[in-house]
Amino acid sequence: MKVGVVLSLDPFTPGGGIRTFVKNISLQLRDLGDDVVIISPKTSNTTEFKHIGVGKNVINNIHFLFILFKTAIFKRKLFNSLDIIYAQRGDFLLPFLLFGYGKKKGFHVHGNQLKAIKNTSKLCYIVYKLIVKYVIKHSDFVFFSDQN
Repeated sequence: MKVGVVLSLDPFTPGGGIRTFVKNISLQLRDLGDDVVIISPKTSNTTEFKHIGVGKNVINNIHFLFILFKTAIFKRKLFNSLDIIYAQRGDFLLPFLLFGYGKKKGFHVHGNQLKAIKNTSKLCYIVYKLIVKYVIKHSDFVFFSDQN
């Protein structure tokens, strides 16, 4: 099976828990015989997996989402070949849902992302909430983990 793993950070650069989590899932899927493709900004020189670099200087998650939409338009053939698309956040799955890429699509909720977004701005919170509702309704799977 060909699995696309989407995240806004290169999992093969030093960092926190999400990078480690995604790196470990990717390694385990590979060890089970799946073909894993990392879809993230490319900052490391790892040859562990095939990598689709989306953006070089990603400023924040909103910027990464816009880059994902742009990449989804121009890399249609590559994304169509994915059996499963697993996104590290719900909003990162949106372009793949809207363009119909992947046979199965899902994402991971780490802690209370809505609460964190609510503290940024009211507009961001409303837009993010609408996106997450849409993504949950149209996803094939959702993983939840709590930070507490």
